[in-house]
Amino acid sequence: MFVITLFFFFGGYTMKKLVAAVAALGFVAACDDAPMATGAATNPTVAPKSYMVFFDFDRSNITTQAAATIKQAAAGVKAGGVAGMSSDACTAEGRKQQLSGEALVAFVARCTGSAGATRIGVTGHTDTSGSAAYNMALSLRRAAAVKDALVREGVAAAAIAVTGRGETALLVQTGDNVKEPQNRRVEIVLQ
Repeated sequence: MFVITLFFFFGGYTMKKLVAAVAALGFVAACDDAPMATGAATNPTVAPKSYMVFFDFDRSNITTQAAATIKQAAAGVKAGGVAGMSSDACTAEGRKQQLSGEALVAFVARCTGSAGATRIGVTGHTDTSGSAAYNMALSLRRAAAVKDALVREGVAAAAIAVTGRGETALLVQTGDNVKEPQNRRVEIVLQ
């Protein structure tokens, strides 16, 4: 009855044209219901990997524990990138994110580090004991010491950016002139 009603409604249209029109409407409706691709799906990123190196009060020398952490960070760089993952693991992760074609290839390149040199941020910090100017200089000495240790471990010096934050970015919030061991650190971030 529905087909007969449509036949009379559309006048002299043939059944073939009517079926084509209904199919086209169904396709348009399906396209409207499809989820839009977001920037995250088309441009996936790999989360940066980070390491923390801690220092004794008013010191910038590398301790045994600090050397072990720096060695781990250098191994992360050498292992093939930010995530330190193999090509197979990166491909599996990309497929989980429903990537294919060029998007998958680009994701694997970023994930394994083969898309270019890994960037390494080395940021020095201090506690609040001492003047702000002194602490800024100390944070830079700490960051430079970590950079030197990374270079001795085989990391390219040109890939390392050194920054000092002094007492401006505390890990543990304290008042002024407080000796807090957790704030005396260098953060190594692989990007």
